[in-house]
Amino acid sequence: MFCRGVRQRSERMRGGVNRVLAIIAVAVLCAGLPGCSKFFKKKAKPAKEAAETPVETKTPPKREIPTKVKELAKRRFEAALAKAKKFDRKAATRKLVLDKYNFDLDEIFEGDYDLEQIKSKKAMEALILTESRKITEKQYSKEARAKILAKAEKAHPYYQLGDIIEVTTRRKEVIKGELQAIHDDVILIRGKRILTADMEAPNPVVFNKGVIMRRRRKYIETNFDRYKEPFFRKAQARLKPKLYHEHGWVKLGKDWVSLNTLI
Repeated sequence: MFCRGVRQRSERMRGGVNRVLAIIAVAVLCAGLPGCSKFFKKKAKPAKEAAETPVETKTPPKREIPTKVKELAKRRFEAALAKAKKFDRKAATRKLVLDKYNFDLDEIFEGDYDLEQIKSKKAMEALILTESRKITEKQYSKEARAKILAKAEKAHPYYQLGDIIEVTTRRKEVIKGELQAIHDDVILIRGKRILTADMEAPNPVVFNKGVIMRRRRKYIETNFDRYKEPFFRKAQARLKPKLYHEHGWVKLGKDWVSLNTLI
């Protein structure tokens, strides 16, 4: 009995091993066959396609708010807005600028603060230039320059034919009359020839127009024009902070900044 049982178990084990070897043999043989590889590929393809297919999601339809609800919400908002304290933009802006920059906007604007009307940097520079010139031209006017020119003409006279001239010679002879001729070294007064080298007064240079004109210009430059340009620059320096302040600009450090860039 015992020997028979052992034999039966051995036979069953050999049968199982034989089945496994048969399956491995079939797999090895199929691996080299075209048809078999296509079969396995076709079997795997549906699973891959199923994995790559995106899942479609449906967006729920947007719910429309009923008109009555909208109107009710609008009425409630308007009622709450009517009860709220109104914001005084002008007062708030004035306080902000006054506290931060010590600058009263009421001194610039009569009504609302229209910051868009504040002059640009270029416009301010042109304004300062114009106002400085006005002050300078008033101080150094054409009338004032004419007075200096009269003094220059008196200090440096110029005589030409037909003028009345009085000449004193080195011999203290005084000759007065119409200038009738002018030559390099001789002049003629009332028909009398006078050597320019013999003239004590005036200096013979009074007959040289080029020299006299240069001396007059020098006199005007020394007594009038030389003071005009420095006065103009001082006027610019004096008017600059005044005009900037009056037209809505504040000084931050070394620069002037428009208020519309700060508010």
